[in-house]
Parts: sequence; C-alpha cells; structure tokens
Amino acid sequence: MDAPRGGSNSIRRYEIKEKILHGHGHEDVKNYDLMVVIMVYLGKAKTRHRLLRLLHLIFLDKMKAEEKSKVLKDEYNLVLTPDMEKELTEMGSLAEGIAERARNEGIDLTIVKSIRNLMKNMKLSAQQAMDVLEIPVAEQARYAALL
Repeated sequence: MDAPRGGSNSIRRYEIKEKILHGHGHEDVKNYDLMVVIMVYLGKAKTRHRLLRLLHLIFLDKMKAEEKSKVLKDEYNLVLTPDMEKELTEMGSLAEGIAERARNEGIDLTIVKSIRNLMKNMKLSAQQAMDVLEIPVAEQARYAALL
C-alpha cells in the first residue's frame, strides 16, 4: 500500500541474474532463476489498468462489501459465493485495521520524538518528559521501550 515515491499504480518484476565474480563458466538460468518477485503498488489516483483497478476496489475502496460485490459482478463479471463475500468483508476490515495501525504508529513516533526533544532540550529524564506530555501511566512503559 505504501508505494515508493512516484511508484503508485505500478507493477514491478524483479529477477535473479548471474554475475560471475571469480572463475569461469555459466550456469543455465533454469538452475538458479527459480524465484521472481512481483511488487504491486496501489495508488490513490484512479488508473485504467484493469488489475490495479480490481485490487484497489478490493483493498482500498471504502465502500461496503455488498457494493464491492456489485461492482465485481458488473465490471469484472465475477459472481461471489457466500464464502467469498465473507472474505471480502474481512479484507475490508483488514485494510481498515492496517490503516488504523499505521495512524497509531505515526502518533507513537510523534510522541517518542516529543519525549526525546524534551529530554535533550529541557534536560528532562524520560519519566519527566512523559509526565510533562501527560502520557498515561499505563502507556509509559511502551513509550520507554520505543525510546
């Protein structure tokens, strides 16, 4: 979901290539090129690429599972079974959970940075800095571990 800068709505393929560092001879590609990695980067902007549109619909669109199911049927001619409908609902919840976790991690990093700044600039201990920021006692151990 987090595409590299300028890489949203792209599909990239990475392969293994032989480079002889010492010695002679070559190995047949079939003996070492056994793995290919394909990275799919979704973006917020609309795209005409059919696969990227499909993945965006499934993973990023905030519409309800019933609406997604209708689009899948109308645009992709895919009729979902009840099990597939359930999975689609769970994937929507998963995407929301991932987004929520990312937001929380961003907040955590901001709080940790604030604690460090208070410690450095105000010469406070970690405990004093957390007290100044009014971080609940129940959360202080977690932030102390992140320091």
